[in-house]
Amino acid sequence: MRLFNKKYLVLLVCCLQQLIYGQVKNYTKVDKIYRDTYNFLESANARKKQYKDRSLYVVYSDREDNNSYLDDLGLKQGEPQKFLTPYFVINETSDFLELVKFDPTQIGKPKGIFSLFYGEKYNFKDTKNVTYVGWVQRDKLLHFSHPKISEANLKPIVYYLGINKSNTLFDLRKHIKKDSVITYKDPSLKIKSKKTFNTNQLVYLYKYNANKTAALVSNLEHMRASDSLKRTMGWVPSQLVKNIGQGKVWKIKEGEDVLFTNPDSTKYAIKSRDISSPFLFKPEEKYKQKTTLTTDSLPLTTHALLNIWDHYNNKLVNVKGSDVYLREIPIIKEENKVFNFHFIFDCSDNLREKLILQISSLQHIWLLLTEDKRFKGKKFTFSASSYGCGKYYRFPKNDSFALWVDYLQSIFLKDDPIITKEYNREGIEKCFLNIIDNNPDDKNFENNIVIVMGEGNLDFEIKNDDILYDLAKISSRMLFFQLDNTSNKKHQDYILKSKQILDAIGKEYRNYITNYVIDNKLEIKQNLFSTIESNEDNIYLYDAPKNSMYVGGLVFPKINKSLTPLSFDVALDSLLSRTIASNDTLLKSLQKGAENLGFLRSLPTKRMTNILKDDSLKRSALLIPKTNRLERYLETSKLNLKDNKTLESGYLFSKKELDVILESYKSVVPLIDKNVKRRERRKLYKKYKSYYKQLNKLLFYKELRKRNTIGELVKIKTGIKVSDSLLNTIKIKEIKRKSKLSNKKYINLMHYLRTKITRLETVMEDPLRKTFIDGSKKTYYYVSEKSLL
Repeated sequence: MRLFNKKYLVLLVCCLQQLIYGQVKNYTKVDKIYRDTYNFLESANARKKQYKDRSLYVVYSDREDNNSYLDDLGLKQGEPQKFLTPYFVINETSDFLELVKFDPTQIGKPKGIFSLFYGEKYNFKDTKNVTYVGWVQRDKLLHFSHPKISEANLKPIVYYLGINKSNTLFDLRKHIKKDSVITYKDPSLKIKSKKTFNTNQLVYLYKYNANKTAALVSNLEHMRASDSLKRTMGWVPSQLVKNIGQGKVWKIKEGEDVLFTNPDSTKYAIKSRDISSPFLFKPEEKYKQKTTLTTDSLPLTTHALLNIWDHYNNKLVNVKGSDVYLREIPIIKEENKVFNFHFIFDCSDNLREKLILQISSLQHIWLLLTEDKRFKGKKFTFSASSYGCGKYYRFPKNDSFALWVDYLQSIFLKDDPIITKEYNREGIEKCFLNIIDNNPDDKNFENNIVIVMGEGNLDFEIKNDDILYDLAKISSRMLFFQLDNTSNKKHQDYILKSKQILDAIGKEYRNYITNYVIDNKLEIKQNLFSTIESNEDNIYLYDAPKNSMYVGGLVFPKINKSLTPLSFDVALDSLLSRTIASNDTLLKSLQKGAENLGFLRSLPTKRMTNILKDDSLKRSALLIPKTNRLERYLETSKLNLKDNKTLESGYLFSKKELDVILESYKSVVPLIDKNVKRRERRKLYKKYKSYYKQLNKLLFYKELRKRNTIGELVKIKTGIKVSDSLLNTIKIKEIKRKSKLSNKKYINLMHYLRTKITRLETVMEDPLRKTFIDGSKKTYYYVSEKSLL
């Protein structure tokens, strides 16, 4: 009996040794999340009780050098923890959590005699390989791997990072360096991070510190380890963070002012040039929020992104000593994106056969424009006019390259020429006037590429200064081509007259463009030619921007030779390259001057002056430190829709968000044919039923039942309210019933919704799309509310 007791005691000791290894005992379990799945705002409306979330409880250190302890009273110090280190929670008290290092590979069925009583979801395979951390204060941990979310749709809330209160204009400058916001690894804002945010960046809020002086924000809406390199996360002053909802906006009509409402119901307008973004942000909706009055009659809260500095009357001094207004720079930049190709040709009968040989060279223009990356995002037009044969052929400015080439080909072909009733007795002068007359008066920086083809008959009076000045003022880039060359007077006169015209326009252009030159290095006294090597032809182009302020050129064959199409290609390529280089050189110089010199004369906008005037400290707007000429201020205001009838409601989506919405829409709206049977409709009902059950399970809330509408199903999937009245009326269970929705109505509805989805897919490719680019250069695409389901 005594021997049996000794054996039993040895066995018990062995078991105890297995149960206790270090500070992580055998069969230790990881805690579950249970009912705290969501990172709601403290001000969020109460929701119904959520289902139990049996996911592993994972937390993160919210600061650098975070204190850990070896007891739950915080008496014995452990190892300091690094910022954003993840942990499993294995025990908790009201103030502390007991943690081990996060390592998913260690989760599994434990070893030991009693392992058969334990599962593999919440235990450690071998506690010897688990790193024990200790006890860490609960309020010094980040408890969620996602940011603050709206209780209305369980989707992340977007925050604006930048100046949004009048006092931050003066008090928080140490945290902002030009267009960067310094981030910290601790809520006391002492340990700087290497990574920074940008001012005016849209971010996600993860938590505030205890007294709400600092906010932990990130550029990503999750804490996945795979995205650690893309993630910028850190603490910033909470005064720089502002809740702007979930991408819902009002779009301002271009050039229109917006009328806002003061607390005393008086009105004030903000000029369109003082509003830096064409979008006004709407706050997120509250959970089960109900409104008894129409929104048109209510003053609605909105967030307007305003310019702090007014650059409208800012100016630089050009090399002539005159003024260059900064407001002209964006106009120059936009106009530089337009290329107008004008083809002037000698329509004499004996030249038509030679001209037809150059048609293939004209086709090269389109290949160049569509394949060369430098022309991406540019606009093109094409026109033509003739001289030399008494008749006047004219192709009005058009954006169709194919029509332009077809028109010219029809003229050059003798067997099927285009008939014109117009006459040209003024020669090439009439062609020049046609270009001038068809150019808008205020468009002086569009690129007018003028291609002239002929052999002689350039009967133009060089003393005609008005025409030459007008051609120079509209940025005409003249490129003359001679089809044949001999030693006779006609051919030599063509070359001489071309050079004279180029020289005269070049001087006029130099005189005009120096009105916009602020850097003495860019002022070139004489326009010089450079030669492009060719075995067949003579190719002379002005050496811009290095040794010429004007871009133009002349191409003519060697004596007793004809123009080769290859020379046309080479000359045009070079002319376009030099045009782009000259434009960029001038624009960069102006932009640099605007950033460094023009900003010195900038004054606060009228609205900023009024904001500070109404501030309790009543500081002068002139005292605002000048750190960045593109500084923005996010003002929270009220407006009435009845005062701003042109505002359009919509959303801003990133590319990823738009893709997710499209996929969600497609999953709910199937492709159908005309012969829909009951079987297909029952199949769709089962699909919807499967969706709402999965969503309820994933969300840990019973959000949907079969009595909910299809619109509510779409809203839960996308987070966006559905505007279609039928979708908001038809219940999920009714999709299979003909009595509630006939086959004809069902087919029409699905076809209509699919059409909207197809249109929505083209948003990002639409050249006329409206976008919002935040401080980090991330692009958000505007989609009107009407375009959504």
